[in-house]
Parts: sequence; structure tokens; C-alpha cells
Amino acid sequence: MKIYNADRTPLNIIRIITAVLTAVIIILCRIIIPFLTLMIVLISVFSATGIILIFFYFPAMFRNLEFYVGENTVKKMHGVFFRREQTINISSVQYITTAVCGLEGFCFIILNVYGGIMILPFLSHKNFRAILHELEHDVIRR
Repeated sequence: MKIYNADRTPLNIIRIITAVLTAVIIILCRIIIPFLTLMIVLISVFSATGIILIFFYFPAMFRNLEFYVGENTVKKMHGVFFRREQTINISSVQYITTAVCGLEGFCFIILNVYGGIMILPFLSHKNFRAILHELEHDVIRR
């Protein structure tokens, strides 16, 4: 069984996007809301939410995202507050869909199985090719 972790490269991009969106929301609160007390409360809430997401939630999300690829199963472990596990048998995979892998770390593999899907997000190019090669070999073989 091989263990793959999420690539941490997109973490900084997601942090920057979150910081920009938080700043835009705070500026809009300042411009649009005429009541001083409500404006201060909303700015405080959005600022705290942005800080928590940027410095605590997103790093924990990337740290806890793991993929296990065995001979017969694929397992995804994820979750920040509660660890969740999703396991599928490779024999039940109908087909494999891949997202465009333009930026490092933004490679996604979507496994379509009977009754659902499993998404393997934020893979590096190396892990993306290794997992895809192994899964395609097993899916085509049957």
C-alpha cells in the first residue's frame, strides 16, 4: 500500500485568494454599511474568519489529507475537526476522470464508482502520474 499526501504548493495560493476576498468584504462593509456599530461588528467577524481560515483551517486541511492506494482499494483520509475515511474497491471503478493539471499541486483525479465519486485533490505532478498509472493499469486490466 502506497501513501500519498496532498501537495502543499496550492496552500499559499488559497491563502492569498482568501486574504484578498476578506479584504474586499471588509472594504465593502466600510463603504456600504452606514451604522458604525454594525460595521465594526461585521468587520471584526469577517477579519476573524479570514484569519482563522488562513492560519489554522487550511493548513490543517492540507496536513490531514492523505491517500492510500493498495492493490484492491483506494482510501482517502481527510477532515479537520473530524477525521473521515472514504474507501472504494478498485474493481468497482467505472471510469477515471482527470482535471487539467496546469499548476503544480492543482491536479485532481476523480474516480467514478457505482453510486458515487471519490475525488483525490491537490496532487503533485509526480503523485498524479503515479496514482493515475497504477489505477489505469488496474481498471484496464479487468
